Amino acid sequence: MFQTPSAQPAPAASANMFASQNQNQAPLTDQLTYIANAWNPNSPQCQFKHYFYNMVHPTEARLYGPPDASNLPLWEQAQRDNPDPSCMVPVLAVGFDDVKKRLEVQNRTYEAHKAELERMREQLQQLHTKHYLNTLTKVEEYRRRLTVLASKTVQLMKNVQVIRNQGYSIRPEEEKFKSRIEAMKRELHRPSVFRGRLNEVWAQLQQLKDARQFSVTGGIEHAYTIAPEDEKLIFQTLAGHQTGLAVLTDVVQKDSKDASEILRTYTETGQLS
Repeated sequence: MFQTPSAQPAPAASANMFASQNQNQAPLTDQLTYIANAWNPNSPQCQFKHYFYNMVHPTEARLYGPPDASNLPLWEQAQRDNPDPSCMVPVLAVGFDDVKKRLEVQNRTYEAHKAELERMREQLQQLHTKHYLNTLTKVEEYRRRLTVLASKTVQLMKNVQVIRNQGYSIRPEEEKFKSRIEAMKRELHRPSVFRGRLNEVWAQLQQLKDARQFSVTGGIEHAYTIAPEDEKLIFQTLAGHQTGLAVLTDVVQKDSKDASEILRTYTETGQLS
């Protein structure tokens, strides 16, 4: 039986093995370094880079340029994606720390705007309160004073007119005006004329309503009905008559009072018997 001696590595083979191991270790070290630099914000090889946009005055937008030559392609791409180059400039953020700083700045700006809006809201509330407590009160006071002054002016004009006409007899047009006022006063003291007409219209309206109700509840099939627009017109007509009577009553009462004052003044001056 032959015994085979144990094989031992030759010196050349050992050298080739060590060279192969060094070649495998070198790329792994470069990869680890690349990963570390990709996460390092201070490294030019950092992969966490993004351009945000700040708003500036349109006259200052052209003053902003790329931060350095290494980021020129990324800056040019940001310029192409700029939503408004006339007033917005790209700002580079590297790493999470820059994003955090930008978020903090935005939060501080938001709080400042919120405080300013709250201050403006308080000022508006104060102006609103001042308007209601002071301005409207003064307006009402001035309106009341104007009404008083207008009344005094009218009274003064009547007195001046009476004084101017002292010593003169009543003119024919004044006699006609007096007769007209007295006739209107007599008409007002006979309300049966207007009330009778209103009562007649109201009775017709009630009759129409009763006929309509009778038709709805199963009465005569061809009972007379009134259209909604006609009913509305009737109510408007009645309201117009009512308003006209109120205005006429007010005018006659005022004119009657003025006529009585004029007649009293003439009587006192001895011009009327």
